[in-house]
Amino acid sequence: MCLSPNSSEYHHEQNSGQSSLVVAQTLAVHCGQPHDQARLAAYKLELLLAQVSAVQLLPGAAALLHHLSHQGIPWAVVSNGPAAFIAGVLAHHCGIQPRTIIGCRPDLAPKPAPDPYLLGAIRLGMADPTLITVYEDSPLGIQAASRAGMRVIGITTSHPASRLEAAGAVACVSSLADISCSESSISFASPNESPLRAATRASLR
Repeated sequence: MCLSPNSSEYHHEQNSGQSSLVVAQTLAVHCGQPHDQARLAAYKLELLLAQVSAVQLLPGAAALLHHLSHQGIPWAVVSNGPAAFIAGVLAHHCGIQPRTIIGCRPDLAPKPAPDPYLLGAIRLGMADPTLITVYEDSPLGIQAASRAGMRVIGITTSHPASRLEAAGAVACVSSLADISCSESSISFASPNESPLRAATRASLR
């Protein structure tokens, strides 16, 4: 590999949340090998799959996903990462799978385009995107879900609330562990407002 993450030419902030295919293309062009995008993306997936057991879920993630599954609430994972990696992480750490996983693919515009979230809604059978609540920790993902017409709750694990709200989040929480689940609703306390209650028909991340 001709470029390391510590290189001054590697812009982590710029690439954070980007599609694996987009990052692979950026690296391939930088390395003077623009036709190596597929090889780099495949190599990244190989490395990721080898580290599935070492991945640490965000606090509260497993509890939230188990609640959605137990209550029969349709949910999906929408990511700029590889679908195979996401499925592996969920299987290893949660023992459950969503109704659908939308990962990066050559025929689908990545976040911040709304396409991945709109496809997720279709796969869930949700004709009205305004009924969908999205939990996102990246500005690109928040922009994508907002453009798809969905309600977005920002998670400040990687970016400050101000950045996520500027991208379109209607509220922010510091952790998925801040979300309290009941049979009919999901509630949470936002640092900037009184507790909110959101009837969740589907939850996409």
